[in-house]
Amino acid sequence: MTPEQYAVPSRNETTYACHVILANTRGWIETRELSRMLGLSLADLRRRLTSLTKAALTQIRGSKVRSLLSARFIMPPLSSPAANFAASRLRKYRDEWVRGRGRSVHQAYLILRAPEPKLRDYLADLSDVVALSALYGDVGNAADSELCLVEGKATRLFDPEARR
Repeated sequence: MTPEQYAVPSRNETTYACHVILANTRGWIETRELSRMLGLSLADLRRRLTSLTKAALTQIRGSKVRSLLSARFIMPPLSSPAANFAASRLRKYRDEWVRGRGRSVHQAYLILRAPEPKLRDYLADLSDVVALSALYGDVGNAADSELCLVEGKATRLFDPEARR
């Protein structure tokens, strides 16, 4: 994604939700169906879709919409103040979805002590494994498909620099 495109979904949670659903669905979706999924009026949905379309992220044809990025591996732009600001907003929206409308379907954890260099190596591997989860995705919009957030997270415990 270009920096300009990346900024558009970060403007508000519902624009990001439209982008996420559409980018993870192959083909066209009826705007009424998307409106129902998101709990948005058609007028509000149209405003969100218009901003995504102007950024060349979606295409609208009559009462249907589709993402121009579906079935693609989407990479955010390189780090910059603007990209970092957009990323922090997108992370906030995802956190709100997990807290408010998400349900955990799997969790694995382990508490361990590890030297910093080994931990850095592991975190690189963990990032690769999370990215590889895309291989199991299906953007075909099958009736039994679900939209899931897959995270790989390591938390430094008892960190004296952690804010309370």
